[in-house]
Amino acid sequence: MSGSFKKVRENYKKFKESSFHEEYKIIPNILLLLDIIFAAAMVLELRMNIIGQNERTMPAIVMLVSVVGIIATVVAYILFYWFVVVPSSKIEYIKNKYSLELGSGEKGYYETLLETLDVLDKITAQEYSSKLLQKQAELEAMKNQINPHFLYNTLDTIRGYASIENAPITGNMIEILSHLFRYTVSSKQERVTILQEVGIAREYIKIQEYRINVKIQMLEIIEDDVPADEYYVPKMILQPIIENAIQHGMPDDAVEFMVTLHIYRTQSRIIINIKDNGTGMTTDTVAKLNQGFMGSALADADARPVSSKKGGTGIGLQNINKRIKLMFGQEYGLYCYSSYGEGSSFEISLPAGK
Repeated sequence: MSGSFKKVRENYKKFKESSFHEEYKIIPNILLLLDIIFAAAMVLELRMNIIGQNERTMPAIVMLVSVVGIIATVVAYILFYWFVVVPSSKIEYIKNKYSLELGSGEKGYYETLLETLDVLDKITAQEYSSKLLQKQAELEAMKNQINPHFLYNTLDTIRGYASIENAPITGNMIEILSHLFRYTVSSKQERVTILQEVGIAREYIKIQEYRINVKIQMLEIIEDDVPADEYYVPKMILQPIIENAIQHGMPDDAVEFMVTLHIYRTQSRIIINIKDNGTGMTTDTVAKLNQGFMGSALADADARPVSSKKGGTGIGLQNINKRIKLMFGQEYGLYCYSSYGEGSSFEISLPAGK
């Protein structure tokens, strides 16, 4: 019984702290006034019985009315508790649990209830979409893992033949490609450290140098206060940005290309900035990219992606942005800065405390 009384006290406490208290507090005051009236009637009857006045007409009616009144008051209190106090305390609990902002406290009970249900419906839809995206990613990873060891072993065999035939560049390319393949396809690690991401970006650039025969330099600046060997991020968030810079930012006649990777910490965030010295983008393209980045992580998959002059769609960039938002929250993600002819800069913002 003590647990039940404790629960009742907690519910009344939440009710008094809620926005519904001002709306409904007059009801218990009225019930209390009725209690006082019925108690006064019983006291009056008892007093008149004692002094012997109106003994024939008074007792039965007053007693009946008083008892019925008290019972009705108790029933009214119970109904008030179950249909007002309990629901309002539950709504207050849900608001606090999910940190819901439901506007001003001037709204009525049912308006607030409907608004709460609407917000929870959106949260449930987002959670469902998040799980759906995760399942789709798992299925995609499974499709990409069809007998991966066969591919690993084949690449190692080819590298061995390259070594026998005295082809060191070919052997080095195959070794790096094998490492990239293992890193990308492996499902054991969906989250990796920043240092691991930087390392795989470095190897990707080496492969691109071999492939397109252009000197690509990556300048790495990691500030001392960034826990790059302990901070975990979604896998493959740097490589697609660097790939985008090489494919769409590098001039056709380029002999050298520079990518600057600067990782630093602010008071509340870790910032990863990937800057190139390429052709840059138009203001309209940058605006459309950022509009997509600022949208929901669970935006409509049928939304038309941004296209670049070289045929890119920005799907890989949007994928990075969505995965960051799903992992850390809607306030984090990807943002683009660029001026045509002056290169592009993509900024990844992450929470400093995670």
